[in-house]
Amino acid sequence: MNLVDRRDVTQATMQHFAAKPFNWAKAATCAHMVRRHVAAMGHKVPPMPRFRSALTAREALRSRGWENLAAMMDATLPAILPVEAIIGDVVELPSDSDAFGALCIAVGNGRVMGYFEGQEALSVMQALAPPIAAWRA
Repeated sequence: MNLVDRRDVTQATMQHFAAKPFNWAKAATCAHMVRRHVAAMGHKVPPMPRFRSALTAREALRSRGWENLAAMMDATLPAILPVEAIIGDVVELPSDSDAFGALCIAVGNGRVMGYFEGQEALSVMQALAPPIAAWRA
């Protein structure tokens, strides 16, 4: 996919989630955002199980054999070095949670789109720490 198409798909993902505050039960989490984005980028993605809390989300991961979101991403997309990420790629930022890394979408110039603590809704920010993993979408 060329860069213009990657930009357009990333913009469409942003528009879809921009007005949705983070909510486990209403399909407004980083996992939902990334799944929708990766599918729009043309990849086949597994169905998303319903979950209403961090506990049931973790159970959903484990039921598929994934210990964390990074393992889920490894099973879905090819891993790349974080410095190779371009617009539309999925990156993981450091997180306090072992199961739920901060999955984001690269938007360019070191900025990422995602749900961040202290923000009401989807945000685009300069990553405060370098990504710890990345996948080519």
